[in-house]
Amino acid sequence: MRKLQAVVLSDLHFGSGIYSAVHALLAVAFLKKHQPGTIIVNGDLFDKKRRPKQPCPLIQFLRSFSGKKVFIWGNHDHDHPEISMVPEYILQAEQGNVYIAHGHHGDSSHHFFKQEIIDLAALFVAKLFGKIALFRSMQKPVYRFLGSRLARYMAQKAKKNGCSRAVAGHSHYAEFQEVVIRDQVISYYNCGALVAGVEPSCLGIYTDGEMKIFYLKHAS
Repeated sequence: MRKLQAVVLSDLHFGSGIYSAVHALLAVAFLKKHQPGTIIVNGDLFDKKRRPKQPCPLIQFLRSFSGKKVFIWGNHDHDHPEISMVPEYILQAEQGNVYIAHGHHGDSSHHFFKQEIIDLAALFVAKLFGKIALFRSMQKPVYRFLGSRLARYMAQKAKKNGCSRAVAGHSHYAEFQEVVIRDQVISYYNCGALVAGVEPSCLGIYTDGEMKIFYLKHAS
């Protein structure tokens, strides 16, 4: 098995109505199988100051993980006594350094608030009618719109920080695209999310620098 230098995952939203314990368990299974050198949590691990009584398997795993851990602020995170968060992170990697941030600062019109309402409403409809496909079809236009905004913002940040690649979370939509900023091509990735309703995903960065989006139901 090829060695992963790092895994980037995002948007667990532990404590909210869109948190999924099943997806958290899938993430743990993936991390145990691949044993990356570094785990980067790219924002929204928590959801404001809500403190559920039930434990979260992913947070429990992160506590015991002996490798390097990086926690990046998201717009839904809060101060936690056990976790030190940073606003952004640059991963030194083969094939070019990687700029990593949650991405919400590029969402100037606060679409994420609207997106969370859509998430909850669509999830309710899906549960009511038992049609998860309907839920996903309602989300995709929002995700794609957010993704187009994030991609350019993140590419600009990557170029400013001397990186050729960028990774965001925030939009809950895993994707890859190339963005041209002043004649430089920036490879933009979104690692997706672990919330309910979406197909859970994360981003792996191999030791040779190759980057890949993993969909956890098929990769764990």
